[in-house]
Amino acid sequence: MPMSNRSLRRGWLWLLFCAAATSPQAQVLINEIHHRPANESVAEEFIELWNFGGEPVDLDGWQLNAGVRFAFSKITLPPDSGLVVAANAARFAELHPGVKNVTGNWQGQLANNGETIRLVDATGATADKVRYATEGDWARRVRGPLHGGHRGWIWRAAHGGGGHSLELMQPSLSNNHGQNWHTSVAGRGTPGRANSSKLANLSPMILDAVHSPAVPRSTDPVTVTARVIDESPAGISTQLFYRLDGEANFRELPMARSGAEQFAATISPQANGQVVEFYVSATDGQGAGRAWPSAPNNCPRLLYQVDDQAVAPGRPVQRIILTKLERDELAEIGGRPWHNTSDAQMSGTFVNTESGRTRVHYNVGVRLRGSTSRAATHKSRRVNFPNDRPWRGHTAVNLNAIHPHAQELGSALFRLAGLPAPRARAVRVFENNERLGGASRFAHYAELDPLNSEYIRWQFPNDNSGNLYKGGGYADLKFLGDKPTPYAEKYFYTKQTNAWQNDYSDLTEFLRALGKADESALADRMDVDAWMRHLAVHDLLGNEETSLVTGDKGDYALYAGTADRRSVLIPYDLDAVLGTQGGTQSPLWRAAANPALAQLMSRPAVAVRYWFHLEDLAQTVFSAEQLEPVIDRLVGDYLPRTEVDRLKSFAAKRGEFVLSQIPRELTVATGLAKRDGFFFSDSAMVTLSGQAPATTTVAVEVNGQTADWFAPEARWQAKVTLRRGLNRLLVRALDADGNEVARQHADVWHGDAPTRSLGQRLTRSARWTAARPLLVAKPLVVPADVTLTVDPGATVCFGPEGRLLVEGRLLAEGDEQRRIQFLRAPGTAGAWGGVGFSDSAHDNRIAHVDFH
Repeated sequence: MPMSNRSLRRGWLWLLFCAAATSPQAQVLINEIHHRPANESVAEEFIELWNFGGEPVDLDGWQLNAGVRFAFSKITLPPDSGLVVAANAARFAELHPGVKNVTGNWQGQLANNGETIRLVDATGATADKVRYATEGDWARRVRGPLHGGHRGWIWRAAHGGGGHSLELMQPSLSNNHGQNWHTSVAGRGTPGRANSSKLANLSPMILDAVHSPAVPRSTDPVTVTARVIDESPAGISTQLFYRLDGEANFRELPMARSGAEQFAATISPQANGQVVEFYVSATDGQGAGRAWPSAPNNCPRLLYQVDDQAVAPGRPVQRIILTKLERDELAEIGGRPWHNTSDAQMSGTFVNTESGRTRVHYNVGVRLRGSTSRAATHKSRRVNFPNDRPWRGHTAVNLNAIHPHAQELGSALFRLAGLPAPRARAVRVFENNERLGGASRFAHYAELDPLNSEYIRWQFPNDNSGNLYKGGGYADLKFLGDKPTPYAEKYFYTKQTNAWQNDYSDLTEFLRALGKADESALADRMDVDAWMRHLAVHDLLGNEETSLVTGDKGDYALYAGTADRRSVLIPYDLDAVLGTQGGTQSPLWRAAANPALAQLMSRPAVAVRYWFHLEDLAQTVFSAEQLEPVIDRLVGDYLPRTEVDRLKSFAAKRGEFVLSQIPRELTVATGLAKRDGFFFSDSAMVTLSGQAPATTTVAVEVNGQTADWFAPEARWQAKVTLRRGLNRLLVRALDADGNEVARQHADVWHGDAPTRSLGQRLTRSARWTAARPLLVAKPLVVPADVTLTVDPGATVCFGPEGRLLVEGRLLAEGDEQRRIQFLRAPGTAGAWGGVGFSDSAHDNRIAHVDFH
């Protein structure tokens, strides 16, 4: 039938669309990645682009904008040729002098363990994107080194530290799958020339293999599906191999095509509790074949387990499935002494069920974790996911068996206090259908963020390229010199990020500043206020863990970013809080048992912030009004009511105790006897002491002289020299800006009382000094045209009939530290006659005078 004009137009539009979809730009691919040179030098990294199209491509305006950043300008890439983008063009030229088509000097560096590299064209559209990795399909599963008498399973990749590059094998297939990449045959890769791993016929790629249902019952057949991709899809044959756990041989089932790339086969129902191991094999029309996953014969491949038990609604369910052989080995490791154990990991399947969705992850590593907690009946687990197939953004999670509710609350309370802390939540854990965690653990585990780069990316999204250190049992914050070696020793400061870089300079500079009294240098290396708030949270939680924050060492982490290089303190191991160990009256200031922290906290400006945060947190985050709803919301769904009530009671009593330990008033103690309303001292030297408002005071003055200040007790002490007579000693508490926050005084008499009375009328101007106390036994008149001057600090005693009548002029001007004292003579009773003025027209002045 002849085509209409409209049909012709539609045909031409379709051809134009196809031409656009297969434009030469679409043929520029990321072809080689050298992300981890053997010497760990980031200057030797490179990315190679290759034009697999038939036309030259103008790269002007193109960019690498993920992984590293680089803008191309005035570069044309001919067909069937490559362009190397080097981290450092000069260094690349030294290593590869024969390669001419090179550009470079990018910003950033390639991640050692994998990340996404994105190439965009001049319009901003993605031309190519590759997420490389060092595990799963990008590596081989092999036995690890002997550790504690056991050899677990690890991932090994020559490009992940061996100095080789990653090479694309078949450019006509997607380059975003590890099965289409291989490590270069030679070290340093093949920049500028054809890849050594390039193949005309790649073995079929087996992708997205999964079994369903994820947790079958004994009446359920299980269907295994997989995507299979090949250059010639028509000639593919696919098989499913499976065996029951313990069987020596696999059974084979043909997988039928269920879609363009989909294949499926069904395994018949199995008995309750049965573990089934399986894998998928595919062969193309030219005889090239692949089995997935690739693993040694004695390594478990893909596992599922039949389970007829009904799991009630509740917290997320994490299932771990192991073969009997590997689970027995894990149990054997668990029976070893905690100080002579093994971190060998088994290979299994992880099934997560929450919020109505189930996720299955194969080839996970499962090992025991913890130190002394390995001796407990209920063991903690670490689950490691292949880094090319993370679970919800995680390549690892910790499943902690010790007091999961305490860990969940402790983590949340740090964050509610505005401080960083790894995330924690209670989950239910089943291992081979057996629920882990007994009644004493409320049948739950704490799922925790490991201290790794993923946690740092979540916690510090805008400054996540820095160094994270985990403090071990010898990490006591002592400066050990400038060289990195002592810090890298076992049980000191384990690098959790950038471990490949032997650079500890941020840590050494921080510890150097911490060990000195140079506050300006320390301000550049730590946020002292945040550290004090961190310690205050631990004290309000009643943390009883043996750690840095309780005066020992270890069980903490430090993070120093690249934008903000101040070392941030991060909590670790919060299973001994909120009364799970210890009581409500654990002492405060325990962190000061550590010498480095003791020196820091002895500084008044630092100590006052610790006291401040104790009070602030006790009255806000840890108050019953704020904390009790948090307890109900976070753990009330799975804890018995008695435990919820115990948590609330502990928190209330702990907060009450903490507040009771914070001095709030300025007090003065003399140790002297008191009579007639005054303290009496035979000695000219007296020692005063007391406490001051802890949350605001950084200094105490006595009559203008600085007293000794003991910050951990908010206690002051001063030795004062007394004048003969009555000494009014002014005690002032001052804040960091020198402002007065409280004042008190103490009246102390020193020396004998005066016995010789002054006359009854001055005949000329006179000066009364502070050399000795004076006595006015009878009325004394200051006549007209006569001036009486009373010096600062003078003591004037009046008998029962004594009084001062001023007809002339009185100048009684003390000062704040030397006040003039007018008082009844010691040993007398009744009131004295006071000071009166009669027809005095002069400029009389009375200042800083105390009338008793």
